[in-house]
Amino acid sequence: MRSIAAALAATLLSACGHPLAGSGLAHPLGEASSDAAVVFVSSECTGTLIARDAVLTAAHCVEERRPWSVWVGGRERVAVTRCAVHPLAYDRPTPCGAGPAGSGTRPAHDLAVLRLERPVTAARPLPVLLAPPSLSPAWWHARTVRLVGWHRRPALVGALERLSGPNQIVAHEGATFVTAPASPGGPRTRIGDSGGPALLQHGGAEAVVGVLFGGLSRGSPESVYAATDAPLNASWLVRTLGGDFGRDLGFASADAPWGLSQRSRSRIGSNGVTASPRSR
Repeated sequence: MRSIAAALAATLLSACGHPLAGSGLAHPLGEASSDAAVVFVSSECTGTLIARDAVLTAAHCVEERRPWSVWVGGRERVAVTRCAVHPLAYDRPTPCGAGPAGSGTRPAHDLAVLRLERPVTAARPLPVLLAPPSLSPAWWHARTVRLVGWHRRPALVGALERLSGPNQIVAHEGATFVTAPASPGGPRTRIGDSGGPALLQHGGAEAVVGVLFGGLSRGSPESVYAATDAPLNASWLVRTLGGDFGRDLGFASADAPWGLSQRSRSRIGSNGVTASPRSR
């Protein structure tokens, strides 16, 4: 597999988020659709509904300011009341809206969770994959994932176009993986897709396995994701959602897509904190 370090040596096309403006979006979707849970965070960022009142997005999407509201299912606008940023997203712990810290965002931990003022009804939350620590990078190689997001076409700034298409994981190292279109000319990420999910079909359901950090420039069709199954990311998600947000969560493991497997449960205490898993 090609080294992720080599891939990251290229410039990354990653955009910061801004508050949502406007009064409505195209493409309303039914609650049962996985795509309905892909949230419009701003004109430059996407997120994923992972609980009825919580959205997973990228830390760099909230580094300038916390979004005032998000659109769910293309039709329901909900206010954002709280925001949590992964403590390792920057060189030092940085709250929402405090601006980039140090050398900028770390791709491996570019994660943030937005709390909504109320549970939403326009979409069903998607589970987040917390893979057992026995899975190796080789298990991920060439896996097909579906990238979904709202993005802007450069020729028509402000016009919405939905990204939804298959990509393959071409490298997976630690807490980061790289995807590329599964076929020549296939869908690729653009500005507006930052913070959006990579979805893995497993056991008859789709689960979030990564959050988009950015796309590689210089003509490459590849995109870089923070992996949700990485120990430091998985434990932060469980701690943040379980402790602060609490209800209607949908975590998945590789052997139990719509709920925590016994193996995963054994690593999660009653306070929602995941014990440090073995190195994978």
